[in-house]
Amino acid sequence: QLAPIFEVLAVLGGNEALAVLSSSAGGSNEEVKDAAIRALANWPDFPATQPLLVIASDPRTKRVHSVLAVQGVARLVKSSDKEPAAARLKAALTALNAATRDEEKKLLLSALASVRDSKAGDAIKPFLTIPKYQQEAGLAAVSLAEALRRTDRPAARALAQAVKDAAISDELTRRADAILNRG
Repeated sequence: QLAPIFEVLAVLGGNEALAVLSSSAGGSNEEVKDAAIRALANWPDFPATQPLLVIASDPRTKRVHSVLAVQGVARLVKSSDKEPAAARLKAALTALNAATRDEEKKLLLSALASVRDSKAGDAIKPFLTIPKYQQEAGLAAVSLAEALRRTDRPAARALAQAVKDAAISDELTRRADAILNRG
């Protein structure tokens, strides 16, 4: 019966509502817990990353709840561009560490591409050499390199070179070359 109320709280947002949902997500009633986690995963504001990361990092969390939490963090990292890059990067990296499925790791690579910080590029680079992540990592890396080109040219060039060296696809290599040729 609380699920519709939690959904409304998720739409409204706010610190008090977030505190209620965070507390309910840690409770012992499975139905209430499920509804609270689902509402948190759809929360509109970046502060929800904190309880979502707690849920995702807890080894006792049901897989479905962990997946929802990681997906919620990825969405908030992408959509919260007014938040400091360092906070968004930390949330994405923590979620990446907690993610157990390839699908969520790929989603978080995409989220990292939205964080205009060379450290996001450093986090993406290792995935360029792992075959099951190469395509998503290459796309994330070249997108981030294009975004960094104006603010951090050395980081953009290093990221583009890493994509080029990985030789993932002709399209990604072409985009990396374009960054490298712009000087």
